[in-house]
Amino acid sequence: MLNISASLLEDQFAKYFNAFLPLMIEILSNVESQTIQQKNLRARTIESIGILIASVAEQKEFTDSVKEVTDKLFALLDQQFDQDDPQELAIKETIAKISFFLQDDFHHVAPKFLGILIKDASLEVKITHQEAREGEVAAQNENETSMSFKVFGMENTQKILCNVSELETKIAAFSHIHKVAVAMGPGFKPYVDQVLPVLLRHLDYTSRAVRKFVLKTLPQLLTAKGEPENVALFRQLYDIIALKIIMAQKKENVKEMKLLFKGMFLCLRAIGENEEEKALFAAPEKLQTFGELMKASLVTVQRVKQSKMQDIDEMHQNVQIDDQDLQDVQAELSKITGAATYIGECADILMNVYKQDVTALMDDCVKFYFADALQAFRTISDSEVSTAAYFFIQYVTCCKKDTDKMMLYELCA
Repeated sequence: MLNISASLLEDQFAKYFNAFLPLMIEILSNVESQTIQQKNLRARTIESIGILIASVAEQKEFTDSVKEVTDKLFALLDQQFDQDDPQELAIKETIAKISFFLQDDFHHVAPKFLGILIKDASLEVKITHQEAREGEVAAQNENETSMSFKVFGMENTQKILCNVSELETKIAAFSHIHKVAVAMGPGFKPYVDQVLPVLLRHLDYTSRAVRKFVLKTLPQLLTAKGEPENVALFRQLYDIIALKIIMAQKKENVKEMKLLFKGMFLCLRAIGENEEEKALFAAPEKLQTFGELMKASLVTVQRVKQSKMQDIDEMHQNVQIDDQDLQDVQAELSKITGAATYIGECADILMNVYKQDVTALMDDCVKFYFADALQAFRTISDSEVSTAAYFFIQYVTCCKKDTDKMMLYELCA
């Protein structure tokens, strides 16, 4: 109830801060950590502390109190937790929230906290394969989850086991690294080299949640680096992400392409909006290569979408589709074309930075896709229409000298 009240009242909750915080600290001081009920109470209390502090984020008169709480939480982290103890995750989540309050003042704990998070992020999650005993379906360990399946040619049922607790810890670590990087902004610069290696190692990690946090954090590192070092880091990241896109493209994995192009767009945006020297890429050949990558990816999206549309037509002909199926199909088509949306966003930044210098690149590599989309506006989603229209607005604004009345007609011809 306290958590809900603080969330709803937000800034107005500041006047209650000094009344409630000592009560939270008293609970942590007096309630033992023996039973699961006690552990849950302590964990909920720690979460409440995080919400209390978040509710007074703009009230810097509470800084001394927040620093004191931070030190107490770090002292709790020094103890050993059982895998089923919710306190450890609650403490780390609350410290991550505190970073938004302290910002530059978070430096006094940032090195230690990031060291803990990097250790968590580097956890090797155990995924094991074994034969299932007769009648066995569930995992024997409560911290594990299992999936059973039959393999052609093998007599016994096979089973894959995964330690869910370790995976949750790993995903949470990447989430917390992202939060601290966002909270500290340019102040995160001293820690970029500390966290970058573990981020890059997980760009193709099995968990999509981990990959998403990695790609959301990389732009924050560019912001932290600042000029001119951010451009050098961007060029390094571009080569790595572009290679991942090529691999996803070969597999026609359009969902992964969307994730990667979104990451590319966020990185471009982190430096492109303030970059006036047209030095995003080391050489014109690199820029052209990116154009070819966008083109090949858009062709892949078209091909996958066309294949899906053929499946839909067959379902219609066989009367196998109802209204619910149609909604599911529309959602699936949206996922297929998501990569194109972020390619359009990348193109937008290139046009804003390079202006008429990328007109030929846009003509050869990007324009065809959005022209086709506008011509088929009756059969595509509203979001696809708006994305295509926005591309052409930017194209006319940034890449064309003349703006005669026939221009848009010629653009889509």
